[in-house]
Formats: sequence, structure tokens, C-alpha cells
Amino acid sequence: MLTISRCGLVQVQVTVANGKIRNVQAIQYPPSDPQSQQISPAAGPTLEREALQTRGAQANAASGATFTSEGFARSLRSALAEANA
Repeated sequence: MLTISRCGLVQVQVTVANGKIRNVQAIQYPPSDPQSQQISPAAGPTLEREALQTRGAQANAASGATFTSEGFARSLRSALAEANA
């Protein structure tokens, strides 16, 4: 689901089977913000692992990537809501 963070667009794709998160993948991070471009490649895998471990969007923020983390969580919540609709 595509959402807007403070630094730009974030999109997370989630795979749900039998009501459980099976896979989480960040598809897009803020493309226009230079700082996000630098931070997101490292933060993305951390956020994906956290989402899989917690089985939801309540994952902890990645250190140094507050805006990216917020956008990731918002996108993940939207994707989960759509998957469960």
C-alpha cells in the first residue's frame, strides 16, 4: 500500500496467508529526499524483519530512520487492512 511519509512516498507489500503475515517487502521509499535515499536501504530490511517477528505494524523504528519507519508502519497497516478486508 502506498502512503506518504514526511520525506515522500513509501510502499510496502505484504503477503498474508491463513490470517498471518508470511512476507513483508518494502517496494518504494522516498525517492526525492537525499537523506532517505541514504538511510532507507539499511533501514528497510530491519523494518521488514521487525514486522515479520512481531507479525504486525507495531515494529520498532529503525535507528536513525524515524520518518522512514513511520511511513513503513503506516503503509504496512494499510496493506494489512486491505488484505483482511
